[in-house]
Amino acid sequence: MNPLIYAHRGASAYAPENTMSAFHEAARRYADGIELDVQMTKDGAIVVMHDEDVSRTTNSQGLVREKTLKEIKELDAGGWYSRLYVGEKVPTLEEVLTFLQGNSLRLNIEIKTCSAWYDKELTRRTVSLVQQSGIKDRVIFSSFEHRSLLDAKELDDTIPCGLLYVGNLIHPGRYAKAVGAEYIHPCWDNLDRQGVEDCRENGIEIHPWTINDPTSRDAMLAFECEHLITNYPDILYR
Repeated sequence: MNPLIYAHRGASAYAPENTMSAFHEAARRYADGIELDVQMTKDGAIVVMHDEDVSRTTNSQGLVREKTLKEIKELDAGGWYSRLYVGEKVPTLEEVLTFLQGNSLRLNIEIKTCSAWYDKELTRRTVSLVQQSGIKDRVIFSSFEHRSLLDAKELDDTIPCGLLYVGNLIHPGRYAKAVGAEYIHPCWDNLDRQGVEDCRENGIEIHPWTINDPTSRDAMLAFECEHLITNYPDILYR
C-alpha cells in the first residue's frame, strides 16, 4: 500500500512555510496534498499561518487576532527564510482554495483554535469557505482543539476530520470514533502497534506527522498508514 503524501505547511523544507511558494513547491515535488494552518484576523478573515503570533515567520510581531487583513497582507512572510523570498505574502485560505481549483492536490486544514480564547467563529468561517470552494471532496479538517472538530461536524458532517495529538492515547481509535472523527493525526513516534490495532478495529485511518526521512517513513509504512505528513514530499515519494 502506498500512502498519500501531504506536504507539511507546504513543502516547508524548500520554501517559507504556509506560503503560496511552499504550496507550489509541494505540487512540484510530487505531493498528493498540502497541510496548512488557519487563524482568524481581527476583521474576520481566515489567513494561513501556524503561530498565533506573527513574529516567528514575518517581519513584525503581535497576535494575528489583533491585526486586520490589510495589516497581515503588509507583512513579509518570506524574508525570515531566505533573501530569495523577501516580499512573500501571508495567503488567505480563499487564495489557497482558488489555487487548488487548478490542480488535483488534496488539502488538510488545521484549525488553530486556542483554548485560551476559544472561538467557534474561526471554524464556522473556515467551513463556509470550503463549502463554497468547489473542492470540498478533497478537504480534511484537523485540530489539537477537538472541540473545533465537533463544531465542524455540527456545521457539515460530510467533511472528514482528524484528531491531532501529541503523546499516547490509550484507545485512539475508540476515542476518534466516539467524537465522530474519521482519522487520527498523531506525532509519528508516539504511534505503536496497540494504537494501530485499536484504530483498525474501529475503522479509523492513521495520518502521522512529521515524517522527514526514509527511516521514519519505513516505520510508518510497516503500520500501513494511509497518509504521511512531511516537510520533504520528494524524499518520501515512492
